[in-house]
Amino acid sequence: MTQGGRDDRKRIGRPLKNPEQGKRLNVMFRLGEARKDQLMQAAEIAGRSMSEEIEKRIEESFVISGIDNYLEWERENFSAQSELRRLEGMCGGRENFEFSWFIGEKLRGIRMKLGIKADTPINDVPEQDRRRMMEELITALPLRFGVFDTE
Repeated sequence: MTQGGRDDRKRIGRPLKNPEQGKRLNVMFRLGEARKDQLMQAAEIAGRSMSEEIEKRIEESFVISGIDNYLEWERENFSAQSELRRLEGMCGGRENFEFSWFIGEKLRGIRMKLGIKADTPINDVPEQDRRRMMEELITALPLRFGVFDTE
């Protein structure tokens, strides 16, 4: 024992979680067998646990809803309507604009998670980080756009 009654011996059991992540909570919900199988397969392909896969998909749904909220705001803002139409035209239509927006936002989020500054040219990003960025982006596409592997 040390001063104040604290014990400085090594803690027994699993190491404590990173305090920056915050406390992890258990959430229960019902899921059909077919959807569970899909989640298990997606988690296995991505090298994650099923819980990690579910959490990742929920996080991405908030990014996606942010895109939808932005597009709705643009439509409501009359002064920005012509700019929105111009951008959609440059992209070849609304679907392509949404697709481009999603990719840009997803890559921005991945760069932030990896600690890569937004203005860093892609050629200056280490190859392992570039690969990780592409893997995460490819994993996110089916969630939003129904893009599936066609091997």
